[in-house]
Amino acid sequence: MAGVNDNLIPPKKGEVRNPNGKKPGTLNSKTILKRWLKLEEEITNPITGNKEKMSQLDIITLMQLSKARKGELASYKELLDRYEGKAKETVDMNTTANMQVVMHDQARNEDAFNKQDK
Repeated sequence: MAGVNDNLIPPKKGEVRNPNGKKPGTLNSKTILKRWLKLEEEITNPITGNKEKMSQLDIITLMQLSKARKGELASYKELLDRYEGKAKETVDMNTTANMQVVMHDQARNEDAFNKQDK
């Protein structure tokens, strides 16, 4: 798109674009999340049935596992993706057909594109 970045000016060396910024000592979201996930709680383990002290991360993982055991495919897939890593998708782009690829700016060349189809 023409004109979108035309008014952007790179900062000069040493220039501060956001002088107020984040306050010193402000925790980022990852630090806060890690703190909450480490918080321990005593619950009944849904697999063993025993009372156990577990972190929130363990509890959430057990909940996901419990859903997967009940047949929820999305939970099973999420657990496998976390455990084994996501499967890479491949696309086979081999073809024997003769193709012509026409790329155009629709706003500017719509009439020219429509004439090619006729």
